[in-house]
Amino acid sequence: MKNWALIRSGFQLPFLIMLSNAAFSQEMSENDDPGLHKTRVAIKHSFDTFYKRNPDPGKSEDQSAKTYDLFLSLPVYQNEKFSTSVFAKTQEIHLASLPANSITSANDFYDQQMGLKMSYLENADNTWHLNSSYGSASDKPFENSDVSALSVTLIRKRTINLNSSWTLFFNYSNNRSFLNHVPLPGAAYTFINDGRTQGWVLGFPFSLWWARPAEKVSTSVFILLPATARFTLGYMLRPPYQLNFKLQYGQEMYNLVNRREKDLRFYYETKKLAAGVKAYLGPQNFFEVHL
Repeated sequence: MKNWALIRSGFQLPFLIMLSNAAFSQEMSENDDPGLHKTRVAIKHSFDTFYKRNPDPGKSEDQSAKTYDLFLSLPVYQNEKFSTSVFAKTQEIHLASLPANSITSANDFYDQQMGLKMSYLENADNTWHLNSSYGSASDKPFENSDVSALSVTLIRKRTINLNSSWTLFFNYSNNRSFLNHVPLPGAAYTFINDGRTQGWVLGFPFSLWWARPAEKVSTSVFILLPATARFTLGYMLRPPYQLNFKLQYGQEMYNLVNRREKDLRFYYETKKLAAGVKAYLGPQNFFEVHL
């Protein structure tokens, strides 16, 4: 179990403004059936804790971090052509200590989002999605307009056959330090084999590969340019409990309330090697703990 943290200030990375997390690509990999995606109640809950002892205690304190995540999605309306749902998520990171050169003295950081998702089935081969969210990632979320953000993503998915599809999307955000208020495009190609045991999402700026090589084994690799990568390996011990192994490099970004410049961001970078247990409570509901 290892965790390394680097705290720094800087400008927002140009590709992270398009996708703040892996949710969009995960949805495309899970929704491998053509047609309108069925909206369900979804609950995702996870808790991570990491600890690293400093080899030179005379220079700085030991570093530890705790992360708490909760995501909730509820269907609002659905028929054969149209579906809509609302969602909310909250994430809290607690850092026991920060480097001496950190731009903030805060130890707690929050990412809180709420939003609306709509899907429209144009025909058997074409589906439209509109995802919108309003939230705040900060040491003091929603304290003012500088730490709040609106994001809207328009998605068009074209099914080629039962195994593959193309997805095009445009993302708008009012809180970027790079091309603010400019819709940015993206594209992805999704392929799933005949046995539904392996799939790829090849896109820009992200890619995903997942596989189920055996009845109780699952694995995946996710890459989001330029600063996120994750490998997971799972083994189903006894339903609904799954043993998980995770290797991850990632970056969280926060807008500090009292930052000197509006374009200045607080980055929290981590390298995680973790093992944990995931309990599946339903088709889209699970509880997860990692150490």
